Amino acid sequence: MLATICATAVASTALALFPGGAAFAAADPACSAVALAPVYSGGTVIASGEVNCLGPKKISMTVKLRMDGHDVSSNSYTAVIATYGVYANTGAPNRSGDQEWCTVVSGMGAQAMRCEIDDF
Repeated sequence: MLATICATAVASTALALFPGGAAFAAADPACSAVALAPVYSGGTVIASGEVNCLGPKKISMTVKLRMDGHDVSSNSYTAVIATYGVYANTGAPNRSGDQEWCTVVSGMGAQAMRCEIDDF
């Protein structure tokens, strides 16, 4: 269900993710990336996302957490054989003040970015 919601979110917000309307540039046309807006929980900002591909294959991905345009945390994941997609998250302690937090997901030639929707 999460994959369905995320895929719908990517399709509906593709023009807002990157200038020129490129939400992802897929080297493998059977793959897409989904970035979820960062969330705040217990003093930590968490970035999550997934890379989905049609058919079973080896899927590699990286999810990064950006604060004010700079990477502050990342996590990479590879599934030897994934039937649909892979998911990963990363986190970093929140800082005092107001920052812009964004999730950046890349893998299999696809990428997506989504920024916070709440101030934290």
